Amino acid sequence: MKRILVNNKLLQKVTQLTSILVFVGCISPLTAQDGVSKKKYEMLNVYLDCSDCYEDYLRSEINFVNFVRNPSDASIHLLITDAGTASGGEEYTLKFIGKDSLQAQTDTLFYTSAKSDSDNEERAGLLRYVNLGLFPYLKNSSLINHFDLSFSPPDNESQQKNHDKWNNWVFETDVEVDYDAEEREQSYDIAWDLDATRVTPKWKIDLQLDYDIEKEKFKFDDKRDIISTSTSKSFTGFAAKSLGEHWSAGLTSRVASSSYNNIKLEAGASPTLEYNIFPYREYSRRELRIQYRVTPSFQQYRDTTIFNKKKERLLEQELEALFEITETWGSIDASLQGSHYMHDVSKNRLEFESSVEFRVYRGLSVDFGFEYSLINDQLSLSKQDLTEEEIILRQRALATDYSMSATIGVSYTFGSIYNNIVNPRMD
Repeated sequence: MKRILVNNKLLQKVTQLTSILVFVGCISPLTAQDGVSKKKYEMLNVYLDCSDCYEDYLRSEINFVNFVRNPSDASIHLLITDAGTASGGEEYTLKFIGKDSLQAQTDTLFYTSAKSDSDNEERAGLLRYVNLGLFPYLKNSSLINHFDLSFSPPDNESQQKNHDKWNNWVFETDVEVDYDAEEREQSYDIAWDLDATRVTPKWKIDLQLDYDIEKEKFKFDDKRDIISTSTSKSFTGFAAKSLGEHWSAGLTSRVASSSYNNIKLEAGASPTLEYNIFPYREYSRRELRIQYRVTPSFQQYRDTTIFNKKKERLLEQELEALFEITETWGSIDASLQGSHYMHDVSKNRLEFESSVEFRVYRGLSVDFGFEYSLINDQLSLSKQDLTEEEIILRQRALATDYSMSATIGVSYTFGSIYNNIVNPRMD
């Protein structure tokens, strides 16, 4: 009897071991097949590099690639830049940059939205172009078997050249009224502008009329009220003519008044010549422009200036360099501008502005901005002493030798490399 019990225990162990081996034998092929399947249908990693390009919408609608958080994890770097068009729409430049095994595949697409497009229409059009640009990278992937192509031929009417009854002119007007109130403070701001533009491959014309009035009222315990009022009005006309791939010529005229700057009437015109080191067609990625302008003007002041002038005629010359570049490692935007009055070169100004965004390492980026001006040309400063209220409320410009501002920011992200999921709850 004891021997039979021993044999039964041995039989149970053999049976358990056999079951485990059978289970492992069954699951191993499945695991291997699953691994083959994942490898077979492995999706490409894409880094979406853009600002204000409906990122969440694109990531939620495109489900045949993996979006990653760092450029180093991507096999495709998608750089999207945009610029306003003459008609008020947006032109998006989509640069598809292949990396690693896809390094030889680089392509650029352009998508232009209309001024009349809603946000939904604009983002749907951008999505279509992103899909079209990503499709060629799937030619060696089995995922290509899951795509269907369709074509809707344009009708005869849409193929005909459209007649523009406005001759490329676009008009826009804006009115904005802001009102704020507290127990001891009230303020309102009324701003109105009218803009007319016409842009063709050879010409760029912009006419703009602006009017702004701002009023603030403060109440104190001693029943004293302080009222601050500032107004500005201006008309600016600008026209530029293309002179080839690198040269342009333009003229800017301006008529304006400003209580802050002690200007009762300012009228002047600025002939300008510009040279771009890079061809203008590369504007969305890089440009280095050098501008030279001369501005004769007439100035009439509200109060007598610190130079005992009530009005005067001036001649100013200015040289400016502007540099912009957008690449996969970040972007740089900088300008350097110098000017002086011809009757006295000591009345001059030098201004430098820059902003830089730089990806230092995986997940680590640094951005900073810097502005600095050397100011020796405040010819319109009022001779009258400013009251405390005018200084505190910034009703009048103050004398200064310089102005400066600086910002710096560092960001570091780590964790999952993927950036596919969009969850709008409680936003």
